[in-house]
Amino acid sequence: MLSSGLSAKLGLCLSIIGCAQGWNTPSTLVSKGEAATVGLGNAYQIRSLSVRATAGCSTLRVRREWRKLSRDEQASYIKAVKCLADLPSKLLPGGDFRRYDDFENVHSRMRSKIHWNPTFLPWHRNFMFLYEKALKEECGYPGNLPRWDWTLDSLDMSKSPVWSADPDVGFGGNGRDFDNVDDGLDGGVVTDGAFANWALYYPEYHELQRNYNLPSQYKQAGRSYGSQFFDAASISRVQSQSTFANFTVALEGSDPSLPGPRIQGPHSIIHIIIGGEITPTAYAANEVSGLAVINGDMRFSTHITPTLMLVPGEAAFSHWAKWQDKQRSTRLYDYGGSTTQGSTRIDAKLTDTLKFLGLGPDIRVQDTMDNLAAPYCYKYE
Repeated sequence: MLSSGLSAKLGLCLSIIGCAQGWNTPSTLVSKGEAATVGLGNAYQIRSLSVRATAGCSTLRVRREWRKLSRDEQASYIKAVKCLADLPSKLLPGGDFRRYDDFENVHSRMRSKIHWNPTFLPWHRNFMFLYEKALKEECGYPGNLPRWDWTLDSLDMSKSPVWSADPDVGFGGNGRDFDNVDDGLDGGVVTDGAFANWALYYPEYHELQRNYNLPSQYKQAGRSYGSQFFDAASISRVQSQSTFANFTVALEGSDPSLPGPRIQGPHSIIHIIIGGEITPTAYAANEVSGLAVINGDMRFSTHITPTLMLVPGEAAFSHWAKWQDKQRSTRLYDYGGSTTQGSTRIDAKLTDTLKFLGLGPDIRVQDTMDNLAAPYCYKYE
């Protein structure tokens, strides 16, 4: 462990501390020479430490690409998602709210604090863990969270098997009957697949919607649905970033409330082209979350849909784990940036607290940085 003197100078504890009772906790071992390389003026970024964690994991679960799952495994995942929609809410008293809506509610309430700033990746890593935990413990799901490899479908996103119309293993395709939808969303109701006409109750009752679309400013000749943002070459550019701060902007896109041109990332463009649930009602600029500026309006996602967990969700966070794995000695605890949308003040710290509003225990950023350590204990295939 670091000496108490060095910890005091840094103003933070570099040891990894457990996030909840009953979870095994890793420990951090740092050599004297490595500790000396830490820049005291940038103590929130621990780029030069070689960290070796005793993970506290008896085994590592494997999160696989959707196509790598058998039909039975795909059906099992979809069944578990629907199960959450049959359980009563634990956070929203009264009404018809369900356990599934708890995740929508927390994501919506936290939206401005968890997008377009450094908390985007650590907060969502733990959020996805809590979602997987609920599927397993409350719905008996035997598998692990799947992910979607965007690059496999960059020729035409709309033809991905993710959007299959299969009633047992498909998430359904584009929305239909757009003209008869009057709820402030930009999509049409999904009428095929396992979630056809699927009821959503938060923030008000409506049915699952999508609208495959790409604003004209992102269209390129020979490209389908903005594939220049999420094809293999684009993901390679994201992975080539040398710092966490640059990586997260390359992946999520830049904060549109800052001056200057908007930089789109694969995560943000996927939100835009799926539409419907993922780009709802326009809000004031200071209330937006992790989507994009579309036709001059700031839009944010209130809703968490079944595909959001799989498609722009787990797909994005697998890229972070891959980026960390390329150079774990310097990237595992690399973290920094401005914690406030619209600000350029560098104030992010590994000791900052991530709030989950009762969905799970609040947790420090530093406790989310290693997916190979407890409580996460997973890797990607």
